Amino acid sequence: MNRRYLALVVLVIAVVAVSLIFYLRPSGEVSVKEEEYYWMTVGGNSSRTYYVPIAPSPPLEEVYRCTLEGRVVFPLVADSSRIYLPIGDVILCLNKSDFRELWRLKYSGSLLSPPTVSDSYLAIGGRDGSAILINSTKGEEIWSVPLESSVLTSPIITETSVIFTTNDGLVVSISKLSGELEWSYKLPGIISSPSASREGLYFSLSNGSLLALSIQDGSPLWIQKLGDVPLTSPIYLQNRIYVAVGSGYLCILDSKSGSLLEKLGPFGAIKQVSVGKDGIIVATPFEVVYVSNGSKVWRRVLPVSCLVSSPCRVYVTTLNGSLAVLSKEEGDVEISLNIGGNGLSWLAVESKRIYIITTEGLFVVFKGG
Repeated sequence: MNRRYLALVVLVIAVVAVSLIFYLRPSGEVSVKEEEYYWMTVGGNSSRTYYVPIAPSPPLEEVYRCTLEGRVVFPLVADSSRIYLPIGDVILCLNKSDFRELWRLKYSGSLLSPPTVSDSYLAIGGRDGSAILINSTKGEEIWSVPLESSVLTSPIITETSVIFTTNDGLVVSISKLSGELEWSYKLPGIISSPSASREGLYFSLSNGSLLALSIQDGSPLWIQKLGDVPLTSPIYLQNRIYVAVGSGYLCILDSKSGSLLEKLGPFGAIKQVSVGKDGIIVATPFEVVYVSNGSKVWRRVLPVSCLVSSPCRVYVTTLNGSLAVLSKEEGDVEISLNIGGNGLSWLAVESKRIYIITTEGLFVVFKGG
């Protein structure tokens, strides 16, 4: 009898504890999907880190190659089972396992913003000011909301909302379910796609400032003058914001207060930044630099088009049509593969695959260990 009574007491305590967890959690909390294993948006995730925790290791095997019909102007995105390619005024969806076309959606105007995918939703923006949400499984439009001007940046998808930013600096949050406007905020001028945390949205502004808005209601949290024009999208990681400025420095700010914590550099004309828990990769048009604990560890001369870093390696597509895989520890080139073509390319890295798409329409997929 005592054992049964004790078991009953333990069960009641467990039920009460679980109930309290749900009861006491903040009712207004809005969280952002920060997927790390699929390339969901520009930079891989809404934090724009260009960093993946698990990545393919050499040797790399080319498993797919094709030439796409149409002008490629944005990087691809992917989820667990599908790849989404923005080509001109079309979104092309491919099956991940065999690269078979699943659907294509033609947009009446041209696309102006890179897409974002999360769960079964794909968000895109148009030159005509349309903010669009698509069922990513079926390729069917869920809603389209007209905005004041062209949608300029990659959307951010939260659990309840989709956030768009227009060419004239209007930030709008739209209900994922109903397509109704939740809040809006007018920026003085935006440079690139914002990043997001669970609490905030972070914007690089053309007036040389960094601005944080509440992701819940769009109210301003802080603004920090950087003393120079930002060159990159803000990167959010562990309560820090990283942004490159025109003078060649990388500024690191506290995401809660906006206070400037550190300036690294100068590096020259910074093209891209990748941030992980193990360090920072800074790319200029002509070299890749690894920074750890505030000091430059190594640099490698490369004509950089795009890069992604992981705990052990740095993946770089170059302007002369190659893929270089560098050792994170030493910066040595472990492998260099010819992609083909010349010019700008975009890189997406997942746990076992590397996707490359070029402005010439070349689409190449590599598989690694």
